[in-house]
Amino acid sequence: MNAPAGKGRRLTGTIAVGLAQIVLLALAGWVRRHALNPDGVAYLRIAGYYAHGPLALAVSGYWGPLLSWLMTPLLAAGLPPLPAARVVMALTAVFFLRSCLAVFRAFELPETFQRLGAWLAVAVSVCWSVENITPDLLAAGFAGYAVCLMVRPKWPEQPSTALLAGILWGLAFLAKAAALPMAILVIAGTLAARWRDGNSDGKKIGRSALATLLGLLIVAGPWVGVISGKYHEFTISRSAKVNHAMMGPADVARFYPLDRDLQPPEAGRVTFWEDPDAPYPDWSPLASPANALHQLRIILRNVARVLLMLTCVCALFPWLIVKSAANCFRAESPLKPAGQKICWAWIPVVALGVVYLPGNLLISEQRYFYAAFPFLFILCAGYILTGKQPGSVNPPGRCRICLVTLACLLPTLTRPAVWRPPSSTAGECAWALAQKLSALGISGPVVSRAQLPGGRAGMYVAFHLGEPWYGDARAGTASEFEQSHARLIIVNRASPASVGLSRDTNFVDLDTRLFASRDEAARFPLKVYQLAAAMATDRR
Repeated sequence: MNAPAGKGRRLTGTIAVGLAQIVLLALAGWVRRHALNPDGVAYLRIAGYYAHGPLALAVSGYWGPLLSWLMTPLLAAGLPPLPAARVVMALTAVFFLRSCLAVFRAFELPETFQRLGAWLAVAVSVCWSVENITPDLLAAGFAGYAVCLMVRPKWPEQPSTALLAGILWGLAFLAKAAALPMAILVIAGTLAARWRDGNSDGKKIGRSALATLLGLLIVAGPWVGVISGKYHEFTISRSAKVNHAMMGPADVARFYPLDRDLQPPEAGRVTFWEDPDAPYPDWSPLASPANALHQLRIILRNVARVLLMLTCVCALFPWLIVKSAANCFRAESPLKPAGQKICWAWIPVVALGVVYLPGNLLISEQRYFYAAFPFLFILCAGYILTGKQPGSVNPPGRCRICLVTLACLLPTLTRPAVWRPPSSTAGECAWALAQKLSALGISGPVVSRAQLPGGRAGMYVAFHLGEPWYGDARAGTASEFEQSHARLIIVNRASPASVGLSRDTNFVDLDTRLFASRDEAARFPLKVYQLAAAMATDRR
């Protein structure tokens, strides 16, 4: 009777977790319904090309295709872009939760810990799903499922299981290119861990590793072939190349590609960000000792950033490093029979960190480390929640549960970007401004200098209008705006650029057409100008 009762409780708990996540995702999605980010613009535009054409613009070597593929059916069915994105991001959060649950089971955590981990995964996945429109949760879900298969006893025994793990890694790569080096590192780490464990046949482990690599190649190979054909050279992804080029020596001016000089996008696109390249050459750390030293400095700097960003997933991460260094490979494991597996949770965490060491790593891009969450929780379960006696698992004390809960939640919940009121975000303002412009029939290429909390408002307005965005002007002078040949100029209302444009007779202030009163206009953070020559052409 106990077994069926236990299964019933587990089922009830799983249903409760799932329902809670769905309700919270719906609420969060509504609150952040107009939120946008530059990467989200690119993924949505690419999905639009798959849905409505032209297909030639849909292939980009910079962005993984899977997130756009998931949005495509919704756009083809007539759903507006932002609602389609919110639906897909909610689905990726659900997928991430299911992946976390599978990881907890694969590492044989006690049910009490699995339930705690599930509720923590609900909280962070809801927050993360509305922070950005990106494939990071999707890639994290596939990576989690792949690791599940690789830590199970079937991985070295059944080639089909190893092949399936590789297929999952391939899908993670289609979501996000960084999953490819992570997969190779995890395969190598799992191979070494199983060999050290000594419980598996060496030939079987090697065969399984090859089968996993084969599965990865089967899924990733066709897409690599497509983008290689587009760029006429072997290309796995262009994102790593651009991010590495950005961090090169100071022999040329290097900056973030979105901060480059004004650049009209390819015909049919809204922004060049849909298929970006570096405005400067890549470099090799092997070209000279100076380059090698420069690369070493980048890695050392990024080590500190990786440690900080993993701490922002679980605040106990530094303590876990110290604890695991002391206890992980002792004969007395803190959990039996799961103790050895708990040490294996370090493999994907370390692999994920190593992937981002050589190139540009911004502390603001916390999303890169979503995939570490279930494994950091497992390490917490192994080193904090368990009893002190080897071979036993005592019920965790309330203080320990509270400590782990706060460590996993506070870094996410306290990030201001998650809870910023939607009326103050760039996405909300861009949507409202685009509605006003569309109602008056005002359109045309956009140039901007309109950074707001939440991103590049000028880009977002152009996205909503379906018009080309020529970029953010670096100087923000009237002559720079005029030379861009854009028809609409969007700036921050209180900026010096706005003052200069108001004094220049070549530009027409649209406040009187867009707003009912001066007071209403003054409360809106963006200001729009139209080239006088373009307005005269419209009147003719």
